[in-house]
This record gives sequence, structure tokens and C-alpha cells, in this order.
Amino acid sequence: MKNYQIEAKDGTKHWISRSTAVAAMIETSDDYILVVKRGKGAASHQGLWCLPCGYLDYGETLKEACARELLEETNLCISTSCLHLCEIDDDPTNFNQNISVIFYATLSVPHEYCDAISAGTGGEPDEIEQAIWLPISEVDSLDFAFGHDELIKEEYW
Repeated sequence: MKNYQIEAKDGTKHWISRSTAVAAMIETSDDYILVVKRGKGAASHQGLWCLPCGYLDYGETLKEACARELLEETNLCISTSCLHLCEIDDDPTNFNQNISVIFYATLSVPHEYCDAISAGTGGEPDEIEQAIWLPISEVDSLDFAFGHDELIKEEYW
């Protein structure tokens, strides 16, 4: 599909093309990783686990989008300066042709000392059912969406 323009209700024109997604791989010093379970309000893959993730909005940087998605989905507030580029997946055969930019951060404290996490209240209603700190060694115990389990294993195993 070629890029094309649409006109918004306010008369502004926008180019339509492949979407840019961001994901956050947040690890603690005691080898736990933050994951979320997609809820009934998620656009796809309901009931599966993934890294906190979402789409880049107009007017924000990739790191800002990643930090916003973390806050919306887990209530974890993190500075963009803590986020480091991990990987870019631009394979057009993956996940609706999204261009996925994955960031990581290592928190220098054990998971129990991190801010309280929970299924966030931002974003789409009922998008996230649950947010947990998962031991990295137990990644295979959950069913993941978007190949995020393989991404975690590539990074940490």
C-alpha cells in the first residue's frame, strides 16, 4: 500500500503510512521484568502478556511515547533519560507492519522497592487487565503477544 493523505475534520491534512509502536523492557536489579496482560478493551491479543507498549502520538518523541505508555499501562513513572534503545523491528511481515522501537531500562533496586504497579487507568478502557513483575527465568510460563517473550529471551538469556 502506498502512503496517502487524509483530511481531518479541522481541515488539516495527514499522511497515512505504517504505524510506529514503542515497547518498554523494564528490568530490576533482582532480575524481574515488567509485563502486562492485555484486557478485553485491547485492540487485539486479549488475554496474552506483553511488554508495556503502544503507539507514537503526534507531537511526541519515541522516548516520550514509551514513558507515557508505561505510565498509562502500569502507573510506573520513569524519566525518558533512563530509557535506552534496545532494538528496532521494521520487518513488514510482523504485527500489522508496525515499526516497533523497543527501549530498556534497568532499575537499580529489587522489584519490591519499585513504585506500586497496577493495571493502568490511562489509554483505552480495559486495555490492560494486570501488570506484574515477572522473574525473567519464568518468561516461558506465560503466553506472550507480539513475540515479546522471544525479545526478552534474546536480551537476557
